[in-house]
Amino acid sequence: VLQVLYVDTADDAGSSSTQYDSATFDLRTGTLSVDKDVYVMGSDMVITITDPDLNTDSGSSQSYTMDILEWDSAADSSVLLNVSSSFSSNPSSIEETGSDTGVFQTVTTLPELTVGGGNPEFGEAVTLTYVDTGLSGESDVLGDTLDVEATFSISNFGALIELDKAVYNWTDTVYVTITAPDHNVNSAAEETIGTSALPIQASTRNGQMCTTASSKFFVGAETGPDTGIFTSEIALLGYNADNAINSPGVVANSCSQSDSTANEIITSGQTDGISVSYEYTDAVVVVASASIMFNVGELSFDSSSASAGGSAVVTLVQPDENTNSAIIQTLSASVFSDSDSGGLSLTLAETDEDTGVFEATVFFTADSATSGSNLRVSEGDTVTVEFTDKTLPEPYADDDTLTLASTLTIGTAFPPLERAP
Repeated sequence: VLQVLYVDTADDAGSSSTQYDSATFDLRTGTLSVDKDVYVMGSDMVITITDPDLNTDSGSSQSYTMDILEWDSAADSSVLLNVSSSFSSNPSSIEETGSDTGVFQTVTTLPELTVGGGNPEFGEAVTLTYVDTGLSGESDVLGDTLDVEATFSISNFGALIELDKAVYNWTDTVYVTITAPDHNVNSAAEETIGTSALPIQASTRNGQMCTTASSKFFVGAETGPDTGIFTSEIALLGYNADNAINSPGVVANSCSQSDSTANEIITSGQTDGISVSYEYTDAVVVVASASIMFNVGELSFDSSSASAGGSAVVTLVQPDENTNSAIIQTLSASVFSDSDSGGLSLTLAETDEDTGVFEATVFFTADSATSGSNLRVSEGDTVTVEFTDKTLPEPYADDDTLTLASTLTIGTAFPPLERAP
C-alpha cells in the first residue's frame, strides 16, 4: 500500500491538519482469447492477451515475442508460436493495442500442412496457452504461475457435390456444384478448389477427363466471397456416331487448371454415365454421378386439320440433335400428301441456340405444284410428316433407326365415316 499525506498548516479554522490518501499496488491475472470457436484450416485467427502486468510502460505501446504462446493439439502437444516453419503472424509479435491499455493482439494464420512435428487434421481440437507469472493475490512476481488457456477447433464440415441433372443428353453441359466450407479460407476473396493433392476429377465410360501427368485435376470457382460454394462446367462431347445427323465430331478430352468452365469430356456410346469426384481432404472423397442417354424424338403438327390454302407448323423435339449449344442447327423432314406422295424435304431450324426444338412451316396449295415449302394437296387429303430418328436409347442398337410420323387432314376434320367429298 502506498500512502500519501499532506500537512495543511492553516486549514479553514486556522489550525494545522493532515490529509491522507492511499493506493494499492497489486498483480492481475491475465486472460487469453481467440475470435472464433471454429476455424477453417488456413484462415486467420485473432489472438488477444489481456494482462495489465505486461503493460510495464504506460507511455508507449509494448510488444512481446510469440514464444509466450504455446500450441497443443493432436498434431503436436507443445510447440511455441514463434516457430516460423509452422506459424506466420501479422504483426510478427503480439503488440499492445495502444499505450497503457494492457491488451495485446496479433493475427496468426492457422497452419495447413505442419505444426511442429505433425500434421493438423480437420476436426482437431487446439489449446493455446499463456503462462501468467503474476497472479492476483500474490505479493510478488513468480510467487505462483497459471496456465491461461484458450481453446478452439479446426473445422470439419465435410463436402457435398451435386450435378444439375440426373440424366444428360450426349452433348449437354454438366453443371457441378461443390459445397466445401472447409476450403473457404479467405472470407474476403473468391477462391478456387482443385489441386494435385486434393483433385476434382471427372470420368465417363470412355475414361478420365484429366490425364496429363502434371495436371490430373480441374478447378471449381467460388460463387462469391465467403460462400464456400464452388462451381464447374463440363461440356459433354458425345462420340463419333455415324448415324447422327448432327454428329459432334469429337476430338479429345480437355480440362483446365485455371478456368472452371473450360472442361470437355468424350462419351463412349448411346448409353453412358458421368462421375465427378472431389477429394476434399486426404483420402476422403465425395462423388456424384448421372446417366447419359439418347432420347426418342417427338414429331407433331400444330393442328389436326388445315385448309387447302392454309399452312401448318411442324415441330420436332429432339435434344440429341442439339450438338452445338452456340449455334442454331437444322434438320430435314419429309412431308407428303395423298395428292403428292413424292412430297418435299422440309428444313427444320432450331428455335434458338441450345433448345433441341426444331420447327418449320409447310404451306398447302390446291392449284400449284409442290415446290420449296409448298405442298400440293386436295380436299380430304391426309398430310404426313416423317423424320428418321438415328439416336435411340437402349434397347435399340447403335445403328437402329426409328421413323417418327405425324398427320393432319386437309379440310374440316370429322370422323372418316361422316366426311363427304
